[in-house]
Amino acid sequence: MDDPHLGAALVAELAKKTGVSWVRHEQQTHAVWHVWHDDALCLVSGGDEQPLPDIEDGARVEVLMRSKDNGGRLLTWVGTASVVP
Repeated sequence: MDDPHLGAALVAELAKKTGVSWVRHEQQTHAVWHVWHDDALCLVSGGDEQPLPDIEDGARVEVLMRSKDNGGRLLTWVGTASVVP
């Protein structure tokens, strides 16, 4: 998208309407439960419920967002991971 504000608004709207995204890091894609909070996609990983590989603070990740209706890809965007200890 040419307009970064429009892209950010689309990401926010999709994240608020879905509870699952796919995070791609180091050639692996993982389905993750998420919430949208303070203009950020937030997720918790670890344990048996949502295991993810170690993603370091500052790592580049791709986030794929799909339609709740038919599972088709709606948007892919690039983000930077922020690890909260």
